[in-house]
Amino acid sequence: MTSINKLRKRNLSSSTNSTDDIYGQYLSDYQLYFDNALNKTKYKDKYNNNINGECVLLDVSNNNDKNGDEKWITTLPNSNIELLSIISLEFAKDLTQYWVVEDKEYLAIPSHDKFKISPLFYSGVLKRYGINDISIDTKVIDNDAIVKEKKIYYSPKVITVERGDYIYYGYCDKTYLVTDVQNFTDLPFADSTECNHILKYIVDGELYSMLSVVVNNPRFTLGLKSEVAGITEGDDMLRVKVPFTNSTKKIYRGQRFIINGQAWKATKTDYTVDKGLITILLGEDNINPEIDDVELEIANGKHAYSIMLNSNTESLQETGTYQISTTVKDNGVIITNPNITYSSSDETIVTVSDKGIVSAIKIGNAIITATIGNVSSELNLTVIAKTSQNVVSYNNSWSNGLNLNYNSASTLVCTKTINGVIDSSLKIEYSFDANGQALIDKGLLAITVKSDASIQIRNKSTTISSVSLTVKDSLDVNKRVILSQDIKLLGGV
Repeated sequence: MTSINKLRKRNLSSSTNSTDDIYGQYLSDYQLYFDNALNKTKYKDKYNNNINGECVLLDVSNNNDKNGDEKWITTLPNSNIELLSIISLEFAKDLTQYWVVEDKEYLAIPSHDKFKISPLFYSGVLKRYGINDISIDTKVIDNDAIVKEKKIYYSPKVITVERGDYIYYGYCDKTYLVTDVQNFTDLPFADSTECNHILKYIVDGELYSMLSVVVNNPRFTLGLKSEVAGITEGDDMLRVKVPFTNSTKKIYRGQRFIINGQAWKATKTDYTVDKGLITILLGEDNINPEIDDVELEIANGKHAYSIMLNSNTESLQETGTYQISTTVKDNGVIITNPNITYSSSDETIVTVSDKGIVSAIKIGNAIITATIGNVSSELNLTVIAKTSQNVVSYNNSWSNGLNLNYNSASTLVCTKTINGVIDSSLKIEYSFDANGQALIDKGLLAITVKSDASIQIRNKSTTISSVSLTVKDSLDVNKRVILSQDIKLLGGV
């Protein structure tokens, strides 16, 4: 192709030997070269239909090899190709392959654009907690390590990969956990490890299953790196990596797991929200056949539920409502937010929501059943005729507010008026949520009944937490709720 110096000499005798003339001649010669190039092919951007055209492939040694090496292409000016664009090249043999644009060479005379491209081998699926699956363009390179690690290069045109993401490949039916990300401007990549186990664990009474990376780690405490993918006989310590999620962040030291028919106990958990991963160090533990489901690999997977209703017999006026209150224990431990199923024996008389709110429809009798696992408890309800309505109101006051330091107390006084007249016969009943009841059982929350309509609450806990108090009118036919209040325990000494 004609160089710029040759063009200057050729136009030396011209009276209009301007830079524009030289550039025009250069561009004309390059256009001639471009039109007659043997390696000319079409390109098209995968995500932007406005970016398409023709280019010349400078390295054609592997142009029919779908796993070809990096290449350079040149285009006419103003191709609009961008760095990290995903483009396809159509070769003479009808081979279509996606490439990522890694670099652009900026020449002294901009008569053409020159780009470095690299092949993208696979289309993967990015799976992230809290979002829908997203297809991404990647290429995978072995990391040449003992564990099954890969460097997964990706184009950030669709989404940026983060630690704790999963990348799934359907062609090999394998899922990789992203353990680190290098967000280079040319072509970022994710250090990823093949998932080799489904970790099953129970949090707040709910069973979760999480794809994980499990490695042998017998010399972890000595500070030596000795990792072997999978699990072998004789391991005395394992290390597990899982994404940081609402459930995995609640995994605690001492929590038990069943892996490969063996019981394990968490001896250390290490996580940082920004890193997106949780690493759990496991030591050997003993199988407990009474509570462990070894076949399904669920520690404490054999439940022993007990369910207790605050009442087994109630009367309800037509159109009235009633909130069922339950306490559920599993192997003697109170479950927070248990997954209870409610049903009514006759929905023409009363209905019940999944939150345990009963609504009376017409006069009659019905049974409400609360069920968890294979254990249930029944509430017998009688719907009576609706009486004339009195105007009932309640007032409540706290002597020392709702924020209690250690060993401080506050007294609740309730009053009731009917049609503007104080009802001196008011008698209240109270209940706490699972956390409050647990503190009462441990003697860390003291309740003193001052009168039929007054109670005192004293904080004896040094830990910061909160409890929820519910107070009802015990003499009201519908057990009307007087207040539902959160009380903050501020700890201290």
